[in-house]
Amino acid sequence: MANPRAALACLEDVIALWSDLQDLCGPVELDIMNLDRARPVGRANGLAGMPLYERHPGEFARAQTVALTERMDTRWRRRLDRQRRAG
Repeated sequence: MANPRAALACLEDVIALWSDLQDLCGPVELDIMNLDRARPVGRANGLAGMPLYERHPGEFARAQTVALTERMDTRWRRRLDRQRRAG
């Protein structure tokens, strides 16, 4: 990351968000993920759960569809990478 101070501030924001959510929801498992920075498989897996907030109705379902489509579209590259690493 180009700016370490900005990265630290972002991390502090994420930790504060996680702490606030724990206070609100109680002792539950929460995974926070930046879906905009995730790779296709991570994004699809991250959208497999349940949203805490949806700005517009249907937005989460649309994001799931896009993520799963992107995951399927890039499957051949992941397979090729595995084959190259295997020799």
